[in-house]
Amino acid sequence: MQRARAAAEKAMTLHPGLPEVMVAQAWILYAKGQYDEMIVILRNVIARKSDCEGAYYLLLRGLYASGKYQDVADIAERAIEASGTDYNVFVPIANSLGALGKKDAESNLRQRVIQALEAQLREIPEDARARILLGAYYAEDGRVDDAMREANLAMTLRPNEAMVLYNAACTFCTIQKKPEALDAITKAWRAGFRDSDWARRDPTLSLIHDEPEFQNLYPEKRAGG
Repeated sequence: MQRARAAAEKAMTLHPGLPEVMVAQAWILYAKGQYDEMIVILRNVIARKSDCEGAYYLLLRGLYASGKYQDVADIAERAIEASGTDYNVFVPIANSLGALGKKDAESNLRQRVIQALEAQLREIPEDARARILLGAYYAEDGRVDDAMREANLAMTLRPNEAMVLYNAACTFCTIQKKPEALDAITKAWRAGFRDSDWARRDPTLSLIHDEPEFQNLYPEKRAGG
């Protein structure tokens, strides 16, 4: 965080109004849990440059972390269109639709995500993040064997990458593999994924939300704590 702040501050002194610099500033605020402030910054970025790399994705993450699921759903199509081939933008949208209980919309989006990820892997088969996300969506689609294949391959490609391990936990939860899910989420925490707000709100982890191991790793934040 210290290195990230220093880099962002230096960038701000060089080009304070550059949209990409403002996105970097917003990442720092996101990491500090200052969602309202980062959302304001990102809305300004998007108003100026809607296709700025990472802007929509981070905005959706901030809205989701703030519990503003409907706000995510309201801008989903604009975000997808502006983000081009960045498949990451689908993740907070799918999570928000799940949290809202919009099953039909979530199912329709899932097919779009699967197509986007399969296309990505035809071009870059070593993309472990795309592969683990594809495994998670296969799991939600009831394609258990395909889900296990993609999850295992992704973890083989990136055994110490936090987001790969986190999404492996999501995949295992979806196919009701609690011990494997707890093992994967523990490894994700050790590898650096420690975003309690995101993990506790993620509906795909509901299988392990009440488990002591999960609650110890991702405690509920208290006001002033």
